[in-house]
Amino acid sequence: MKRRCIMKDSDIMKIKEKLDKNIKKNQNLKGKVKLATKVFENAIEGIVITDKNAFIEWANPAFTKITGYTVKEAIGEKPSILKSNKHNKDFYKKMWDALINEGKWAGEIWNRRRSGEAYPEWLTIMAVKDEYGNTTKYISVFNDLTKLKRNEDDLNYKTYYDALTGLPNRLLYTDRLKDSIHIAKENDNKLAVMFLDIDDFKKVNEGLGHIIGDVLLKKVAKRLNSVVKKGNTVARMSGDEFMIMCPNYKNEQAIINEVNKILKVFNDPFDVEEHKVYITASIGISLYPEDGTDSNLLIKNAHSAMYKSKEYSGKKYTWYRPNMNKKAEERLVLENDMQDALINEEFSLYYQPKVDSKTNKIVSLEALIRWNHPTKGMISPGAFIPVAEESGFILLLGEWILKKACKDIKEINKKVKSKITVSVNLSAKQFESDNILNTVDLAINNAEIKTNLLDLEVTETTAMKNERNAFKIMNEMKKRGMTLSIDDFGTGYSSLNYLKRVPSNTIKIDKSFIDNIAIKKCDATIVKSLITMCHSLGKNVVAEGVETKEQLEMLKEFGCNQIQGYIYAPPLPLEEIKEMIIKQE
Repeated sequence: MKRRCIMKDSDIMKIKEKLDKNIKKNQNLKGKVKLATKVFENAIEGIVITDKNAFIEWANPAFTKITGYTVKEAIGEKPSILKSNKHNKDFYKKMWDALINEGKWAGEIWNRRRSGEAYPEWLTIMAVKDEYGNTTKYISVFNDLTKLKRNEDDLNYKTYYDALTGLPNRLLYTDRLKDSIHIAKENDNKLAVMFLDIDDFKKVNEGLGHIIGDVLLKKVAKRLNSVVKKGNTVARMSGDEFMIMCPNYKNEQAIINEVNKILKVFNDPFDVEEHKVYITASIGISLYPEDGTDSNLLIKNAHSAMYKSKEYSGKKYTWYRPNMNKKAEERLVLENDMQDALINEEFSLYYQPKVDSKTNKIVSLEALIRWNHPTKGMISPGAFIPVAEESGFILLLGEWILKKACKDIKEINKKVKSKITVSVNLSAKQFESDNILNTVDLAINNAEIKTNLLDLEVTETTAMKNERNAFKIMNEMKKRGMTLSIDDFGTGYSSLNYLKRVPSNTIKIDKSFIDNIAIKKCDATIVKSLITMCHSLGKNVVAEGVETKEQLEMLKEFGCNQIQGYIYAPPLPLEEIKEMIIKQE
């Protein structure tokens, strides 16, 4: 009896051990189920479970978030409630063939939310099979690709479209041009390429600011896009440069008609904030296959033709001709020659006097660059200064001018009793350079002259560009003892308020205002009023480009402080100007 009891205790112990194991196993299973449920509920991917007939049995919260359907609404329905109708029957047949034969399918598909919005998703469907290989359920996992697609579209847009105007950019234009050339070649068609550049756009940027300039470019783009023939492409290449492509044109007259439509958009002013801005444009045209059979050559030749349009006053479009590329080659030679000229001392300074209107004595000189080329002779500053500015060589050349002018004025003042000052023009690039103050200081220190002998001339448009920074530099120069002149006053977009604020000692009235004061009453009134206003603000006034006795007498009558122009003397070499000053004493 006792033995049987012991056996029973042993059996009980075994049973207990088995029970403990089962309890532990169940606990582990419950933990796994709990974990799986947590993953299911918190997954960012939408998850749908269907039976073997594809009726929805369950879905997670992400399904609701993505599709808009609640789980309650989805249960008992088929996934076809999400169908977007963007795919044909063949698409879905291939999907089911893969599920039946391979047990899974994955790919990009468009579905439709409860709101009716179609959206892209990446969908993976897996068939769940029993031990006999029969499908019992399907599990679908999907990601909403809307944001990714939007980012891809944004990236694609930024790659191929201009951010400011929304027009195709250089890359897209070139791609389309290549495609059009290929089509034209296959079909024996013609193709025209136009290169459009806004005339003197730099003055708008400098006078009204880059923000106004950007708004103007947008308006130009909009007008151009509205007038070109359907099928033609308008693109923004860079800055103020646009291109138009006209595929499959009938004859040259058709191109002329298109050009005239384009130029007509510039007839009316552009309303930009409170400004009415009048601008013009120059166009160059190249033709396929006559002027080139590849995209780069056609663009290059249209560009050369556009520059020819700018050379001819009043001519707004020019057809490309083979000799036009010669101009570009000449420009490159000129750039190289300028570098050599500085080393070989081919540059010199001429000086034009500024005469006191009351004493008729020279009180100041303006330093003007001259270039005596060893083979080409004297080259006009109008020919090489713009090239120097565009290439950046103006920084080196400007530094040389400053140093030479300071040395020359020291030499002149040694010969005379009265103080003679020298004016040096600062280009926009010089004035905006980070080391302009150091460059000026170095020139003065090397020449060992007093700072009040140097007057620095800055054009009105340069002084107005980035006004805050410009005024800061000008005030620093004045603190050092130099004087400052605003050159070409009246040619920009300055206001009376600007005249009051600008920290200059002198205002130089542009020659364009002086030319007609003796024959046009309105011009005389403007000049007289400007002189009076400058005097009331404590500013000195210089009239430049004075050529006749009538102009001189009127300017004296108006109270203009100094006169500069051929009425007294043209720009002269150093030795001649020295003699002229010595004689007056």
